[in-house]
Amino acid sequence: MGETATFTGRLMEVRSRRSHRRRSLHVTEAVFRDSSGEANVVWFSRYPMKRIPQDEAVYIIGALKDRSGEVQFENPL
Repeated sequence: MGETATFTGRLMEVRSRRSHRRRSLHVTEAVFRDSSGEANVVWFSRYPMKRIPQDEAVYIIGALKDRSGEVQFENPL
């Protein structure tokens, strides 16, 4: 955990919303699933992300972090 790596899996339950604290910030969240389990994925952007493939094979490049007992990617590629 904490080291950047490439993961292959599927994005499920993709949803976007505006940040509660900064209205100009868009937050896109998804659940990433692979053979080892699942992790939450969060992207922070000034613009809504509209082209995130749902339930298709994807690569995610990023570091896993432990957030209050849950595994999460923040702003992966």
